[in-house]
Amino acid sequence: MIDWNNLLPSFLGALVGGLFVLIATHWAYKCNLKLSEKEKQKDEKITILSLNEELKVIMDCYKKEFEALFKTLKTQNHLTDTYVITQEYFTVYKNNAGKLGLIQDEKLRNLFIKIHILLNRFIEDLIIYRHQYCTHCERQGAFLHDFNPDLYKGELLKEFDSYLIIEQIRENPNKYISKKNKDEIDAIILRMMQFFNNYDVENKILRDKSLELKRLFEDIKKLYTKIQSIIGTLK
Repeated sequence: MIDWNNLLPSFLGALVGGLFVLIATHWAYKCNLKLSEKEKQKDEKITILSLNEELKVIMDCYKKEFEALFKTLKTQNHLTDTYVITQEYFTVYKNNAGKLGLIQDEKLRNLFIKIHILLNRFIEDLIIYRHQYCTHCERQGAFLHDFNPDLYKGELLKEFDSYLIIEQIRENPNKYISKKNKDEIDAIILRMMQFFNNYDVENKILRDKSLELKRLFEDIKKLYTKIQSIIGTLK
């Protein structure tokens, strides 16, 4: 026969003890969950601030250099200054690319990705433009030397840049042909015509590329402004 008087207290004790263990376990779980959530929020904030600090440094430099540069497009056909740029700038972004998923704000996360894609494209286009512009300048120099080597020594080069010299030659070639080359005038005029055909095409390519770079830079600045606006609300 079961002695309930002896078993009941033991059973109730085990039940109460188990209940306390369950409550303690649940409380510990909630504490760990809250702690984990705080750690995630901390990692998210560190990731956002790190990415943004790198971005701010890059944009501060770019604004100083390129805003002044692009203003010249109002008076020139294309950019006449170039920069030696590499693609090894976004160290923080590369090292934290795997943490982008920590950023809960989907819009901010997408903006970080988008602005770095545009910045890389901007750098690549600048590298291409520098190569095109340097080749263009080399052809100008070769033409002027072929047309009249003395242009490099005379007052004309001091008074005008190569673009103005070339335009003056286009208007009045006979005025600038070297006396040494008078016997080859027909051949020189033919080479001059060929040069100007290519020269005008190259100028158009450089002008279009300059405008494309300017538009791309404006798009980057807009994205940057949006990022700062969102981060301002997170702080």
